[in-house]
Amino acid sequence: MESNRAWVEENLKRQRVMLEEKQRARRMQSAGLMRTTNHSAPPIQGAGMTGMVPSSSYSFTHSAHDYVSQPFGDPFSPASHSTSYGVVDKASMPAEPIPVKHIISNSSSDEDIAPTTPGRVDTDQNNDESNVSVQPWHAEQRLEEAVMEDCEVLDVAKAVENIKNFVNEPVGKNHMLRCIVTRDKKGVEKGWYPAYYLHWEHRNNAKIFLLAARRRKKCVTGSYLISCDATEMTRESGSFIGKVRSNALGTEFTVYDNGVNPKKSKLMSQDLRREMTACIYEANVFGFKGPRKMTIVIPGMSNGVRRDIRPVSEKDSLIERFKAGKTDELITLVNKTPVWSEDTQSYVLNFRGRVTQASVKNFQIIHPGNEDYIVLQFGRTTEASFTLDFRYPLSPLQAFGIAMSSFHGKLACE
Repeated sequence: MESNRAWVEENLKRQRVMLEEKQRARRMQSAGLMRTTNHSAPPIQGAGMTGMVPSSSYSFTHSAHDYVSQPFGDPFSPASHSTSYGVVDKASMPAEPIPVKHIISNSSSDEDIAPTTPGRVDTDQNNDESNVSVQPWHAEQRLEEAVMEDCEVLDVAKAVENIKNFVNEPVGKNHMLRCIVTRDKKGVEKGWYPAYYLHWEHRNNAKIFLLAARRRKKCVTGSYLISCDATEMTRESGSFIGKVRSNALGTEFTVYDNGVNPKKSKLMSQDLRREMTACIYEANVFGFKGPRKMTIVIPGMSNGVRRDIRPVSEKDSLIERFKAGKTDELITLVNKTPVWSEDTQSYVLNFRGRVTQASVKNFQIIHPGNEDYIVLQFGRTTEASFTLDFRYPLSPLQAFGIAMSSFHGKLACE
């Protein structure tokens, strides 16, 4: 536990030093190009656009209520600490609800934050935002807290050799996977039941297929099959690797492996399915518009190995354990609370150039004890593609399952 904590702290310290050095070098290089007047800022490049941007004297600040941070030992060992959602400081909130509350970063550099202007948002998996303009925002002096570095290069040949093991195992502590999720809604059938494909972005723009998913047709609640074969997305195929199931309101999701449902099994054996992840979205009972609030619950880690959670009854499930406060063998993560920008009248997060369009689906997942350690980030890049970046302690299957929960319509949240 102490070694893992020291590793996280040392990793963050090293990242900050690297960013400070990079920023210092950029300031020195651009010193001769900066204007001496304070009336305007220099033009910069961002997402294919050139234009004047606000002065860097303005900076986003976090209020004491923005995040809930608590002391912790090993951030990814099972812990029984309580968690809650951070809230945006009421003093910075608009007087009236805003129709759009979502978060993006559009910059091509490490220091740029791209807020968005309000636009139409989607309420289910088949309706998406449109007509949302993106403007670059420059904050040269702001040290990044949302660092997702690619520490090492994974062995592709070894991963592809046994794809089932690779997508089920947690990403190593010194690795981070940058992936793309593509949504296919072409055709009459896929218009109602889209297919989703997860590709790993590797060197030289190479894209390596990892997983595919599709929504099941005859399920009352949302249910998605996950396969490691893009052409065989059926439960009967040997490529079936897991599924995501939703409750009726679309507020609670569980990611399973390909084990047997205990209700359909006569024997209590190792063939019972594992619960890999639970995604809980806070219900919007008052109808106020705002960013989604998420809690992610996963089995705890012990020496880099995930604990087996194979519930026989509903009360032993990840969701029910979390609700009952029985989190001794669990890891609880939350989404990072976005910051309200008065300038753009929208909520913003920094995705370090990995997200380029506004969407209610855009989010970052952090450990509540250390908001600087981003475990996962997900967001829109085009009408049909989204970035999905994640690291330890998540596996590709868990990360893809979390992404699938974001696509599903949420009657009680929108």
